[in-house]
Amino acid sequence: MSELSQRFFKLCEQNRIKPAERLITVGGIGLRLYFADSQLAALSKTSLDFPEGGEEWKIFIYRDTIAESLKKEQEGYGFRILENGLLCSFGGNHVCGVDFGLREGFLVFDESAPLPFEYQCHPLRILLHYIMRKHGKLLVHSAAVGLEETGVMISSCGGRGKSTLALSSLLFGLEYLGDDYIVLSDHRQYAEMLYTSGYLNPDSLEMLPELKNCARASDSSRGNKTLLDLSGYKNRFSCGFKVGAILFPQISDTERPVIQKIPPQVPIAHLAVSTAGQMPDPDKNDFIRAIMTAVRGLPTYQITLVRDPIVNSALLTEFITELKKEK
Repeated sequence: MSELSQRFFKLCEQNRIKPAERLITVGGIGLRLYFADSQLAALSKTSLDFPEGGEEWKIFIYRDTIAESLKKEQEGYGFRILENGLLCSFGGNHVCGVDFGLREGFLVFDESAPLPFEYQCHPLRILLHYIMRKHGKLLVHSAAVGLEETGVMISSCGGRGKSTLALSSLLFGLEYLGDDYIVLSDHRQYAEMLYTSGYLNPDSLEMLPELKNCARASDSSRGNKTLLDLSGYKNRFSCGFKVGAILFPQISDTERPVIQKIPPQVPIAHLAVSTAGQMPDPDKNDFIRAIMTAVRGLPTYQITLVRDPIVNSALLTEFITELKKEK
């Protein structure tokens, strides 16, 4: 047991708290989650609503006093390479780390600061990034939808419509893997679900009124972007699929959506740069190389989107159906 996991149980004992536990499987990896209080457990449930599986890692989530030496005055990330793992601090208000030898991870929030909204919509993101890399998988900034064993990644930097397209496609009948982040095997081009929630800005939510009842919380720091509880659509969640193509969304004022093949440079650059910017890694260049290697050879297309999201999803469904036939 690591020093920080011992600290977790010591704090629970001091505060006379029985830790909450959940056993889940994310990206094929079994995780036993230990929460030091019920709020931490409840806030992660919407986005990590996965079935139980075998335990491979233990993750400890709690609040504590964060040492001044780990705090940074400016926003950003700081790293410490440890003997069997690493430690990452986030602008002073929370710290995460992994011990690869013990297969333990921890996420510690500064007890004097409010919990970041990020913990509700994308809990354990950085921690899962490190764990997945150890298992030959990558967390990538991309949406993904499909049909049975075949699907597509919808990849771009933020603000280009990938979440709206993924969630409207869920409503249209496609199988959903994620609207913002997914797990991608680094050699097999196989994608898996990372989060069971959605995350939409208010304008996009207005275009998809069926999802308004799924709204659970809004992030005031990001223009009231809204966390969506998609538990009512679990029958449309994908268990994972082979990626058949990467689609690069482009919002336009045209009357009809169009999908056309394009060279890979722009969509792959968007995928690699946006992912590396959101998954802090001690060796960013190596991480970018791993992303580009993982998607090498995948055909790339631009999907020109119109204002009606369902029309866009109808075209995407036709595209994936044809992709399946080719496979």
